[in-house]
Amino acid sequence: MRLIKSLFICAVVLGVVSCNQSAIAGDVNEVLADFVLEEERGDWIAKVGDYKITTDEFEAGFEIFINQARQQAAQQGLEPPDETEYKQYYLENLISQYSLVIQALEEKTFDDGDMRAYLKSAMRDAIYRAYVTAKMPEDNAYFEPSQEEIDIMYSQYQEQFAQSGMQAAQIKDYLRGHLMQQNMQMWMEDFINQTTELHQIEKNERAIADLGF
Repeated sequence: MRLIKSLFICAVVLGVVSCNQSAIAGDVNEVLADFVLEEERGDWIAKVGDYKITTDEFEAGFEIFINQARQQAAQQGLEPPDETEYKQYYLENLISQYSLVIQALEEKTFDDGDMRAYLKSAMRDAIYRAYVTAKMPEDNAYFEPSQEEIDIMYSQYQEQFAQSGMQAAQIKDYLRGHLMQQNMQMWMEDFINQTTELHQIEKNERAIADLGF
């Protein structure tokens, strides 16, 4: 919820989304007030200037971070990540992120037109990815390939794999991970297409032609 609130505020401030200001003013003020209350009542793990990084904020962000690390390790056949080591790394990275963000705000870096354009693009991409991730099935078993799918791909590339020197079990583990990623990609493409179709899309062909495509 905190991530979605942050993205919404940034999107409005940067003009990524077009909204009636009077209609959203109350919501934005309520969200900002909620942030203040969260930070005042929560224990903090680090301070960057006057800004407190709360334990709640750290734990919520770390959960996303470590889950991604676990998934990557599993897909690559590696040992699960050491949480203690990763917590230290994540905290230092979080401190660096806030230090640069605060410095950029103090220097009014975002007043530059090119920087605002870059941030709008980055924010759209962040909202896009966060929304798709939020809608994905929570259980990765949803994307698990069938044994038949694994066997079919194995038979198709058996000769190439034989030359690699890998054992059959290793190859099938690799294929399972590959097919799982492929199934996830197909799900995301279908979801994006279906969501796009919910909206009326109109293209200005004249403007497109003027831009040369």
